[in-house]
Amino acid sequence: MTKSIAELRRQFRTALEQGNTRQAAQLLLTIGANLIANWWRSRRFRTALKQGNTRQAAQLLRNIQKSGAKLSWSERLFRDTLDGEQELREQNRELSSLRARLARLLFDFDEESLRQELVAQATQIEELHSRIEELSSRVPVSEYESLQQDSAAQATQIEELHSRIEELSSRVPVSEYESLQQDSAAQATQIEELHSRIEELSPRNLQPNAEFVNHILNSLKLKIHDENLLQCTGIESGTFDDFEAQLADFLRYELNQLSQKNDFSYFSSLLDEAVADIERLKKGRDPKYCFQLTPHMYLMRYFLENVYSSYIAWFEIYESGLLPTQINILDIGAGPGTVLYGLALLLQSGSRFFPTPFPTPHISYYSLEQQKDLQYKGLQFWRRYIEPRGINAFFRYHTASIFDYRNYSPTIPQNFFDFITISHCFFYERETRTQSQQIYREIIRNCLKPQGYVLLTIQDSKFRKTYNVGQIQELDAVNQFVEKLGLRLVGYKYLNSTGQRDFPRAQFSNFAQKNLHRQTHMSPLLREYFELYYDSNYTLDDYVILAQKE
Repeated sequence: MTKSIAELRRQFRTALEQGNTRQAAQLLLTIGANLIANWWRSRRFRTALKQGNTRQAAQLLRNIQKSGAKLSWSERLFRDTLDGEQELREQNRELSSLRARLARLLFDFDEESLRQELVAQATQIEELHSRIEELSSRVPVSEYESLQQDSAAQATQIEELHSRIEELSSRVPVSEYESLQQDSAAQATQIEELHSRIEELSPRNLQPNAEFVNHILNSLKLKIHDENLLQCTGIESGTFDDFEAQLADFLRYELNQLSQKNDFSYFSSLLDEAVADIERLKKGRDPKYCFQLTPHMYLMRYFLENVYSSYIAWFEIYESGLLPTQINILDIGAGPGTVLYGLALLLQSGSRFFPTPFPTPHISYYSLEQQKDLQYKGLQFWRRYIEPRGINAFFRYHTASIFDYRNYSPTIPQNFFDFITISHCFFYERETRTQSQQIYREIIRNCLKPQGYVLLTIQDSKFRKTYNVGQIQELDAVNQFVEKLGLRLVGYKYLNSTGQRDFPRAQFSNFAQKNLHRQTHMSPLLREYFELYYDSNYTLDDYVILAQKE
């Protein structure tokens, strides 16, 4: 910043006192030049005001302030006027934001009601079709047809018995009438037994398709380095390339719309606060996720990699035969629905690769997230990209802080969920971490089915720092982690890109460029908004943990 006249005069007096006449002369020339420049700027400022050119006047005022010159009465008055106008604009923006949030609330409410009504009407038909498809993959055709024939025959006999009862009830002896009723009850019991047998034979989980599993293993270039370390350097490009391109287009459009609606300086300030918030993660601090552009910056910076991690986690569950044909998911700290996107993309990959033998399960998804803007932005992109591809999902959104569980607990179904997922919603601060673990434990105890699973995803550096991995064995740390949530360990995988637990950070950039899939469509946006000087890649450094109730 240019030094003020007062500062230059002080330096001039000091130079004279020290006998440094050469420096004093230079300072005197500078003072004179600045006085002339300030006079000229003030004159141009007054002229601009008289001509009504407020834009030029505002620019000249900024120059005067940068010079350090004392403002005149008219300049101070104009500055205060500009500040008042800026405050009014901010109040108007806040009002518009509140109106938009109200509109979204109303929109979500209407759609929720409509979806519930449609699902209620279609559920019975979907279950019948689903049951037939599921049985065809496991039950021998002859046995299944036999069961259907027996069931149909018994149903026919029931109808005939009821007809005979109606015909004879007015003229048959009581003893014969009671005999007919007993026969009818016996036949009804046999019908129930047949339905129970069908239920027992029906597969509750998707059966892994060996050809599809091999396709994913080859696409992701998965390598098992030890029992728990899983290296992944590839992606299923048929799914992810299009997904990334559509996401980049979605963000570019959204940000262009916002930049056109706001002046440059205000839009820049929105970007700066959102980027700074997201970048707190690199400093070992928890973001607030509360700024207007936070959803956009999260989707740009971390969403692809987190979906990539979730995709692999669900693949591991599918390969193990643990993915239900009808799945109820409670996603705690859901953000834009990252976990659900990972599952949806896996199902999309399977549906495309094996359209006939790969049945798509019905998903009931419950999102618990504090920031409604994150939920809404995720839903917007879901409707644009995933929904047209036929993924069968029913949504319910609950916007609340996890720490307010006592107030919203009655709204969450009890003993209902097949999976409870907590992805990257673990905290650095000790007090917050301890409090959240207690609440997670309570939610799991109340809401998970007795045989349900909990899927936990925690970033490598956070897990190692929190649980002192290195000082204690990794498996002991994982067990300690799940026990604090009231769980027992089923299994875990450390997903990373390098295949090493301690890879030199200085060498990672070179490794990534040579070995990892590049984010071709997202990298230009990251360069523009996060000022990255390199292209971004699909990288992994997560612990993915599967557990059940103790």
